[in-house]
Amino acid sequence: MAPNLVTTQVPIECDELLHHVGAAPTDGTVLRETPELRAVRESLALPMFASAFVPPEGVWVKTARFKIMQAIRGVWEQGTDFDATEARATWLLSILPNPMEWCGAPDNEMIWTAARQQTALQTGFLMVFVQGPAEKRRRYFAWLDQKLLGPLRETHRASWTGLKAAWEAQPAAGSGRAI
Repeated sequence: MAPNLVTTQVPIECDELLHHVGAAPTDGTVLRETPELRAVRESLALPMFASAFVPPEGVWVKTARFKIMQAIRGVWEQGTDFDATEARATWLLSILPNPMEWCGAPDNEMIWTAARQQTALQTGFLMVFVQGPAEKRRRYFAWLDQKLLGPLRETHRASWTGLKAAWEAQPAAGSGRAI
């Protein structure tokens, strides 16, 4: 049965995500999901919830993760209304596959370590944001701390500690953000 679900993979493109989240109505910092956005969310969630994800689909998941991260940055780069920007970015973050949740063999130390490293890379990508005026960067990092970094600190302490050590070992990346 599971191999039939593989055909539900929908290619995800950054420009398409930006178009659809940009067209979706927002109410404060909440995005009202359109049918198009629901289709994207469900195409990502179905393999995981149906326990149908198989390792060869890893390229699709990695590509989707990268496109979603690009879209998050794009929303913040293009956004002028901070509440609407937060709403759009939060929706995108909600569909971003977490490598530790998608890990097919968390009992296998080597595979679990790879999932933790992918999570750290994904988080690190989102922690560098130098575009826009200081107020936009301040709002971005406040949003990122509330929606991603804080929960990561609370639920995956070991991953957070490793990420923090790696971040602090790097020369200043111009992010203007200490963790």
